[in-house]
Amino acid sequence: MKKNQFKILTGAILIFALFLGSCEKWIDPDINVSENSPSDVPLNLLLPSTQAALFYVMGGDHSRSPSIWMQHQAGVDRQAAAFEVFIYNESDCNNLFNTMTATVMKNLEVMRRKAVELNSAHYEGVVNVLVAYTLGEMTDIWGDVPYYEAFQADITGNLSPKYDAQQQLYAAMDSMLVVAIAKLQETSPLTPTETADLVFKGDKVKWRKLAWTLRLRYAMNAAKRSGYPAATAIMNNANALFMADNADDFQFKFGSAGGQRGPRYNFEVSRGDIRASATLVNMMNATDDPRRPAYFTQVGGEYVGSAPGQLLTGASRMGPFYGAADAVVPTVTYVEYLFMRAELKFRNNDLIGAAADYNAAVTASLAKHGVTDTEWLAVNAAETDATITLAKIMTGKYVGLYLQTQVWSDWRRTGIPALSLPAGNVEAATPRRFPYPLAERLYNANYISGLTLLDRVWWDAP
Repeated sequence: MKKNQFKILTGAILIFALFLGSCEKWIDPDINVSENSPSDVPLNLLLPSTQAALFYVMGGDHSRSPSIWMQHQAGVDRQAAAFEVFIYNESDCNNLFNTMTATVMKNLEVMRRKAVELNSAHYEGVVNVLVAYTLGEMTDIWGDVPYYEAFQADITGNLSPKYDAQQQLYAAMDSMLVVAIAKLQETSPLTPTETADLVFKGDKVKWRKLAWTLRLRYAMNAAKRSGYPAATAIMNNANALFMADNADDFQFKFGSAGGQRGPRYNFEVSRGDIRASATLVNMMNATDDPRRPAYFTQVGGEYVGSAPGQLLTGASRMGPFYGAADAVVPTVTYVEYLFMRAELKFRNNDLIGAAADYNAAVTASLAKHGVTDTEWLAVNAAETDATITLAKIMTGKYVGLYLQTQVWSDWRRTGIPALSLPAGNVEAATPRRFPYPLAERLYNANYISGLTLLDRVWWDAP
C-alpha cells in the first residue's frame, strides 16, 4: 500500500482534534492557526483515515479477547493470560470503546453531515454502510450502546448520551443499509475515488454487496429472537446483490514499513503473550488441514496449541497470513456469506443446497489462504444431503473465520462448537459480552451498571 495512504492513519489523531470544543469567543480564531490542524477535512481524507482506524481496532482490541475465549488463540502470559481465564474488566476495553466512538463513529458522523451538505449520494451510502457495520460490531459485544444522542455534543452539548436498546439499534442498522443500497445506485456529483477508498477503491457495487451481506449477518444474529424468516427473505430477495467471490471481502491490507504495520503484528512484537489454541490446532491437525501454514507457525516441525488454561509459551504463534506486518484484517467475507447460506438452507430443509454451499465455503476458504489441495477437498468438502449437519456447517465456519469476532456471535447463537472451560477459570462459563468501559462509568451519567461478563445481549436469548 502506498506510503501516503498510511500517513493518513498516523494523522487520525489530528482529525479527532476537530471534535474538541472551541476556545473562548474572545480569542482570535486566526491566531496560531497551524496547517497541521486544519479546521475542515475533506471527505477524501476523512474516509481513508477512518477506514484505517476502524480496521486497526478490529484486528486489535475488538477481536483479541474473543479469539481467546473462542479458543482460536490462547493467552499464555501477562494480560492475555488473564483473558484466557476470563479475567476481563472495564479498563481493558477503554481504548477500544474510545477508538470506536470518539474516532471512528465521530468521523463518520462528520462525514455524514458533509455528504448531505455536498449532495453526495455515494459518500452518504458508503458512510451508512460503515456506520451500520461499526455500530453492529459495538452492539454485538456490549449490547445497548449510546447512538442517537452520541456524537452530537458539538450541537447539543450533551456529554452523557443515553444507551439505546440493541433491538432498536438492529432495526436502525438494517434501515441504514437499505438506504445505503439505494444511495449507491443514484447519480452523485462527488464519489469516493480509488485513492480515497482504501478498501474497495471506489467500487460502489462492492459496497452494495457488503450492505446486502451485512443485512443477512444481522438477521442471522437476531434469529434467536425472531427465528430465520427475516434472514431467508433477505437471502431470497430478487434484488439482492451479495458477495460473489473472495475479491469482494471487506478487509484491509496493512503495510510492511514502519507506521504501516498491522495491529496483530504490532501486538506480537510488543507483547508476544498469545499463542495458538489447542482447540483449533487439534481440530485442524485431525484432518491435515492445508490452511495450517497460513494460520500457525510450526514448533519442531509440528503445529502445537496451548490447551485451555495451559499457558504453554512454547505453542505455535500466529501464521504469516494473519501475523505478518503487512497482513490483511478480514471482517466480512465471501466465505462467511457462503456459510450463512449453508446454514439457512439447512434450517429450511434444503439439504442439497446446504451441502453445496458448505462445500463451496470450504473451497473458497482454502483459495483465500492461497491453498490448492484437490485431494483434501475431495474428502473434506464433499458433503451431500445425506451427510450435511448443522454441526458440520458451524464448525466449518468456526475454522474458516479465523480470528474474526463473528465467530463469538455465532457461538453465542448456536453453541457450536462445544468449548471446554480453561483450567483456572474465574467465571462459571465463557463470557457472553464485554463490560462497559471505565470511562463510561466515570463520565456518562446514563451508564448502565450491574452487568457481568455472563449477562447476555438482547439477541442472545437463553
